[in-house]
Amino acid sequence: MGNYPRCGIHLLKVCLEELVNLKKTQWHNIGHEVVGTTTDGREKKVSRVMYNDTIPIDLIQYLKPQLSDFVLHNFVVHWQE
Repeated sequence: MGNYPRCGIHLLKVCLEELVNLKKTQWHNIGHEVVGTTTDGREKKVSRVMYNDTIPIDLIQYLKPQLSDFVLHNFVVHWQE
């Protein structure tokens, strides 16, 4: 998969108020928790809902790479149609 700089994620603009706001935002995601090891010594993980309280700038920093991957994937899928 190549690099598609025109996808526009680097152009994502955020309101300045969101960057300086310290009010926490509640959100959740699916994470993986280590619950033990397998018989061959690897970590055994289970999916679970993780609840978070985050200030907006930290939430944006978390979402930016996720959103970038989605935009790239969406671009490639539609380009191949």
